[in-house]
Amino acid sequence: MKRLLILVSLTILASFVSTHYPVRGSIFTASSPCYKSVEVEFRMNQDRTVLVEENYILYLPKRLGGLTVEHLIPSGSVENIEVKSEAGKVSWEKRAENDGTCLSIKIDFPSGYVGDLRYSVSYLAGGLVSGSGPRYEARLGGVQLGAESYPYEEYTVRVQGPLGSRVFYYEPSEVEVSDTEPPTLEYRTSLNPSESFGGVLAAFYYTPAYYKLSLVETICNREEEPSDLLLDILLFSHGESQFAALVDSDPELGSIHQDEENNWYGSLKLKLGPHENRSITLEIVWMCNIHSPEISVENAGNIGEIPPQLSTYLEETKWWEVKDPRIRYASAEILSGEKNVYLVARRLVSGVEKLVEYTPTPERQGALQTLLRGKGDCDCFSDLLIALARAAGLPARLSFGWIYQENKAGSHAWAELYVPTAGWQPVDPTWCGNSDKYLFKIDPIHILRCRRGLTSSDSYITKTYYGGNPKILGENVNISYLSIDEAAHEFIKAAEVTYRIAAALAGEEVIELLLAKRKLDEARSAHGEESIGLALESIRYSNEILMEYGEPLKLPPRVPWWVLPLLAVGIVGAGAIILASLRSRR
Repeated sequence: MKRLLILVSLTILASFVSTHYPVRGSIFTASSPCYKSVEVEFRMNQDRTVLVEENYILYLPKRLGGLTVEHLIPSGSVENIEVKSEAGKVSWEKRAENDGTCLSIKIDFPSGYVGDLRYSVSYLAGGLVSGSGPRYEARLGGVQLGAESYPYEEYTVRVQGPLGSRVFYYEPSEVEVSDTEPPTLEYRTSLNPSESFGGVLAAFYYTPAYYKLSLVETICNREEEPSDLLLDILLFSHGESQFAALVDSDPELGSIHQDEENNWYGSLKLKLGPHENRSITLEIVWMCNIHSPEISVENAGNIGEIPPQLSTYLEETKWWEVKDPRIRYASAEILSGEKNVYLVARRLVSGVEKLVEYTPTPERQGALQTLLRGKGDCDCFSDLLIALARAAGLPARLSFGWIYQENKAGSHAWAELYVPTAGWQPVDPTWCGNSDKYLFKIDPIHILRCRRGLTSSDSYITKTYYGGNPKILGENVNISYLSIDEAAHEFIKAAEVTYRIAAALAGEEVIELLLAKRKLDEARSAHGEESIGLALESIRYSNEILMEYGEPLKLPPRVPWWVLPLLAVGIVGAGAIILASLRSRR
């Protein structure tokens, strides 16, 4: 009995670089066995398991009494295995091999078989899809043919995202995307013996994604003198694909206001006794969508079309050393005179990727030191990109916030570049790598807290005080990924808080707050996404009042201790003079 060994590797490769092998030098002949067609379909489930269906057409030019096929599945969790064949008796067995499962399939033909043999394999596999919360990512359909394997005349990989999800990025770029529900990616190639295909890399997201963040700020007065303290704490920033609102604070905020770059802050006053510690808790709810405006070389515009009023976003600041000749030289060398904004951004991102090795850094080092050291993390990548872009005449600014991964929030920084035809657009140079997947688009696990361009500061809290100088010991962040019903509950609470603060500034009878109250009442009696939408409308009406009337709190002028005795003496003296004057008149 002739034995056929085929290794079908569906493993998620460590490298995200896949290779497209077109038909070239094919050894397909009518007298040689080959796979006329191999179709593999992966259907992601909400629980991150994958239903896999494989269909094969194997051409056998000579009559066989039977054959054995082996499949290596890169998952130790394989269930519901089913094998079918149009001809012959099928049996199979599985065994653990390395970190996966080897499925050995045997097909016996009592009277022999020649021609096209069709057989199929299906199973449910776990461990192939990574991500948490709204994110589903996997590399699927990878194949490594051995030197003695039969060629694949046509190899088709289909990847379906979970029902209700949206595709964000994929590789290779030749993948076809269908507008179906659920979204489906398809890729076709062919393979000769000893060739390989790295698989289809796909990332799907449920949108909108809803999060609740609890921020705990710890303040300590380590001095003997009491402290009167005013804090201005960065809350959130709004964007085309993101919206956030305050749900609660302890103690209550005295004001909510915006800065010149439309970032929202909350102000509050505290009194700290000697050696007293205090914790401030802020709860904020976020709604994040995929941002993918389909900007391309054809529609991005040129640097010469940048509005002159954006010149402040080309200036040098502490961390963006735009005027340094080494920054300007690096920018000019990378771009080689390119002016198309899309190509400028792509070349700069690729240039940063080549110049900087990702290495966690304990402190921010800025663009110039990142260029000189050749090492850095997300803020270093972003600072260098911003400085190189500004040196080229392309307005750039910083975004910072968090990344939601594996049920926790990690601090992260990325950049925004100005596109003449589309305005400010996000670019994440740390996550782009050698691809365009985060060029002028962002996924819903990037949670935006602040944008900075007029200053390069990443500070999130400022203080004004009298007396003892309190120390800010740090910020603790906890995050929850919310269901639609949970998000509706939190956004209603946020609408109530925002309305209450706005009404305290302007009164309840202004038209914006009458509308905010109406939408809030409607949101309370609605459910799910409808409730969220109404609560968002209420918050936006209240925000109009906060944008008009909201201002940072101020500490009242402090009277030095020595002024009071002088005032007392002055009052007594003035009284004596008045009495003396009255007596002299008599």
